[in-house]
Amino acid sequence: MTNRQEKTDLQLILLRVIENQNKLSSIDLIRYIENNINHRVLSSCGVRQNVTVLYELLGYRTGKLNHYYRLADKDEYKVAIINKKNIIPGKPGNYKLKHITSFVELSNLIDLKKYKNMVPYKDEWCIRHRYYESQIHKYKVYVIDKGNHIYDSLIVMREIEIRGTKICKIVDFVGIDEDIAGLYSFIDDMMKQNGYEYIEFYNLGISKDIMKAAGFVLRSDSDNNIIPRLFEPFVQENKDIYYFANDFDSLHMYCGDADQDRANKL
Repeated sequence: MTNRQEKTDLQLILLRVIENQNKLSSIDLIRYIENNINHRVLSSCGVRQNVTVLYELLGYRTGKLNHYYRLADKDEYKVAIINKKNIIPGKPGNYKLKHITSFVELSNLIDLKKYKNMVPYKDEWCIRHRYYESQIHKYKVYVIDKGNHIYDSLIVMREIEIRGTKICKIVDFVGIDEDIAGLYSFIDDMMKQNGYEYIEFYNLGISKDIMKAAGFVLRSDSDNNIIPRLFEPFVQENKDIYYFANDFDSLHMYCGDADQDRANKL
């Protein structure tokens, strides 16, 4: 559950059916969830591409999350494999990220209730449980500082140190999409200060124009660069993230949704 509303939003983590005498299938499990939990939306990301047709038959929308990245201008990359250094200019902005280490402070800065119409809606309980109380990964929660003490959006990041270098994942976002465009200058400074090879951002729902203004490149099928996603264990390959969800125009999804930021075992 991403919120504690009576009609909540659900993210499916793992669906598995073992052999049984009643011949129950994964479809039966999904129907059980649909019929027995009062919800507005049921979604998941990280589903196998070859089973997306199953979800389409059940009436769900399916697709692939967009994989955006911004490279640091380095002579050598130890995690990514860069065949073409594709670094685009963004739109200069004066927004900054403010690191919020205390959930109490976060709740005083941003009222998440104003985003109830976002799909899925993530309330304070969800953000606290998923990121501040995580026992597996260390997350950094930031608010976007627009100046004059105006904070409308939050971003969750996770820094990964490996092979003597560091990269950064944006794993979640709640707020006004356009706020991201104002971070172009800050993100470049952030990469230099922390020594990141790149910052990546899997998302669905944020427009390409906003991401371009923030200086992010969309990794397309013709992109020969490899921007690894899996680090536990490390796999130096590009990995797509497929999803299913009820069909909402306001649907937003990120790699922190469902179980996509878990430790992976081959």
